[in-house]
Amino acid sequence: MYVFEAMGETTPNYSAFDSSKWIENEVQKNRSHSDGVRDDHILLVRALSSVRSAHILDFGGSLGAAYAALQSAYPDRDFRYTIVETPAVCAAGRDYHKTSDIFFTEKISDLKKIDVVYVQTSLQYARNWRETLNTLIDLAPSIFILSHASVGDIRTFQAIQNYYERKIPYWWISISDLKEVFSTHGYACAIDEEDQAIHDSAFCESIAADDRLRATRNLIFRRILS
Repeated sequence: MYVFEAMGETTPNYSAFDSSKWIENEVQKNRSHSDGVRDDHILLVRALSSVRSAHILDFGGSLGAAYAALQSAYPDRDFRYTIVETPAVCAAGRDYHKTSDIFFTEKISDLKKIDVVYVQTSLQYARNWRETLNTLIDLAPSIFILSHASVGDIRTFQAIQNYYERKIPYWWISISDLKEVFSTHGYACAIDEEDQAIHDSAFCESIAADDRLRATRNLIFRRILS
């Protein structure tokens, strides 16, 4: 069964990540991976290997699996961790974590000084990916990490992802469009590597062959100081 189909006349549904089913699954996933570094977040761990202290913003970071990965890898470092999420996920996250080292908020505008921005997959679900990216870059982090991003040598377009019995709008982003945004803000790409393969069966025939990405990407951008 395919996962992605063309947008067509589908009515977008943005509520999947506020559903109780999704949140319950995330709670179980976090509990089962609470000990040790998750492979899903190894790019973040790798990027901060020489960083001793930082305020990290995790956009769409769910209940904080990446936070747990960092704590496991670097237990003695001074990391403050902020997650931007939906209201329901923020409430679940505050209930799940009993520490002041991790903070949940619904608004990027609530944030001031950020050293590192981490985005795993969630840019794909933004209503306007470019606007969201610009808002995050405006926080002026030194390091900007995009993990498991659906970005590559394709045109930028929006499709539908069939997920949790919902049809969710999902962005596929041109690598040149993405890098242009960062370049405009004075960032240079330090790492650009293939991540996970995407099997052709994930796409419905309504998505043209030229639009089918073969693998997700890991990218790290660094701010160039003048």
